[in-house]
Amino acid sequence: MEMENVQYLINRYYGYDLENIRVIKALEGGWDNSNYLVEIDNKQYVFRKYLLTPKTSVKQEIELIKLLNKLDFPTFRIVRDQKNEVIVGENEDSYILYEYIECSGIVQVGDMEKIVELANKLHVITYNFNINATRNRYEDIENKFIHFVKENNHENIPYMNVLLDFINKWVGNEKQIILAKYDLLRKSWVHHDLNPENLLVSADGKISMIDFDECMYASFLVDIISIFHYWCLAEDGTSFDSALAEKVIQKYNVLTPLTAVEKELLPYLIVQYQLEDTLFFIKRELEEDPNSIKDVMQSYSFNGLQLLYGMLKEGKLKFNL
Repeated sequence: MEMENVQYLINRYYGYDLENIRVIKALEGGWDNSNYLVEIDNKQYVFRKYLLTPKTSVKQEIELIKLLNKLDFPTFRIVRDQKNEVIVGENEDSYILYEYIECSGIVQVGDMEKIVELANKLHVITYNFNINATRNRYEDIENKFIHFVKENNHENIPYMNVLLDFINKWVGNEKQIILAKYDLLRKSWVHHDLNPENLLVSADGKISMIDFDECMYASFLVDIISIFHYWCLAEDGTSFDSALAEKVIQKYNVLTPLTAVEKELLPYLIVQYQLEDTLFFIKRELEEDPNSIKDVMQSYSFNGLQLLYGMLKEGKLKFNL
């Protein structure tokens, strides 16, 4: 999106004079959005354009952020447009403008206790907006992936048979344990993607949470496992910091004690999370360049899947709770 177009959209929907709008730079965006740092009347904001994202999904994110703003949850504050709304759009595009959060650094392992406390603060919000875009993380992702592979004749790609065999075994065995008791897990709003880029540290050490485009109403264990994924699993997927994972889950257990079912399913959910991350990553690569899949199948994601599954079978994903 051209810089001039950003100015035009802010002028059109938010009413600021064009001469008072300055687009500073494009920011790193996610796979479904693009972001721009802008200055309006000498104050900095972020303007986001959602790419091919259903308006119902955007509405879900906005409704949650509005609630977080009312509760003074540490995140960005959304700017309302001229119609006193917080979501606008042309055709299939949606846009939001929100206040820029100045950060002085990146969250570290030493901030883990604060991160767990912040996640827990989000999880106590149990209000369900009853929006159709609310997603079930444990929908039939595996069979959808298998269908995609067969439909596009990807079965003979190197390593694909290994992955397909794993999926069939997992769905027929361990996933059934999850599905049998998943409805017994307590539900809340979860961020779903607690990676270091979505947690900002201010100069006074305060941590804010941003980017709720993957949020969903699900078991809070999803966010705990997300922390495991980004902080405990090595970048190459060949090792898992069990000691750090133990500290994370023990700290959370002090804030919100886990039920017997949550303790039982946690190891299986860890592997399920890694499997879904792997399938998403590989599917995206297959769509872009099927010839690169051999390297992808040897990446951290698939390595991590094999590692965590092995730990599960050996009883090494258990925690002292």
